[in-house]
Amino acid sequence: MTEYKKGDKVVVEIYKVDTSDSLGRSYYAGKSWIKDSLILGKLEDFQPAEEKIKMTVEEKKEFDDLKSYITSLYMVFDEIDENRYPYLFKRLFDSDDSGISNIRQIDFAKIWDDPRRIEVIKPEHEFKVGDLVKDKINNKKAVVIAINDNPSCPIKISNENGAIHWLEKEDLKFIKSNAINWEDVK
Repeated sequence: MTEYKKGDKVVVEIYKVDTSDSLGRSYYAGKSWIKDSLILGKLEDFQPAEEKIKMTVEEKKEFDDLKSYITSLYMVFDEIDENRYPYLFKRLFDSDDSGISNIRQIDFAKIWDDPRRIEVIKPEHEFKVGDLVKDKINNKKAVVIAINDNPSCPIKISNENGAIHWLEKEDLKFIKSNAINWEDVK
């Protein structure tokens, strides 16, 4: 049997409640009575809140589509490919680090079991052609020159040296809209 010491917080099951005491409620917990003033709270008051798992709007849309017709976790992993579900494929399988992929797949299994754990994150800024941005990878200012639907590198930029790169939204920091006056380009 476990020994308890002063200050330990324990959980007991309440079998009976006595409200007749003028000093407050008493609770019967097996072999003794516990005064209301000694109760700290319910078990769930001391359990940490379940961690939310963040998903982009695009990932959530693909997740909802899969959830609408697949019930098995095994089947859903088999169903996700880079053509039909490119955002989830990139998240779950397209990493050079297998440890990262494993963590993401475990997180996916958690939300597959309980979709209430999903927290949809919206981009801080919806990039547009002509936006001035900071390329976080090369630490240079750049201008967005094209946008496509490829989730691995959806934004094409031209940096201050004229170098052109395709990058992810997460690799860019928005600075200013309409950095290019398109009338000057003609």
